[in-house]
Amino acid sequence: AISLYSAAEMLVFQNRFEEAFLKLDTLRRNFPEHSLQDDILYLEAQVYEKKRDYPKAAALYQEVADKYKDDIRADNSLYNLAQLYEFKMNDLEKAKALYEKIFMDYSGSVFAVDARKRFRILRGDKVQ
Repeated sequence: AISLYSAAEMLVFQNRFEEAFLKLDTLRRNFPEHSLQDDILYLEAQVYEKKRDYPKAAALYQEVADKYKDDIRADNSLYNLAQLYEFKMNDLEKAKALYEKIFMDYSGSVFAVDARKRFRILRGDKVQ
């Protein structure tokens, strides 16, 4: 399973998205209970973001955050989702709510400090 996932990651790096999707589909079908399920969804979200299909990317990031909220990809997904809403989809209220969720629910995250800063900026605070 790991080697199949690594191959999919390499294909994404090479911008060979359709081939990557095939590998990820195979991985999902052949290893439905594997711990890589959140990584698969996260990688798919990244591909859709690269393809500028922001609604699809947002849905997948949200799925990772909802289904795997205690796994390592949860805070990454929320942060990427907030960034999508702020910078690509122009939904600043949604972005603000997501940033707040990150620093409240994932205070130990590497994204917590930046999420707090982005939240304060979107709220209208003066930030240095």
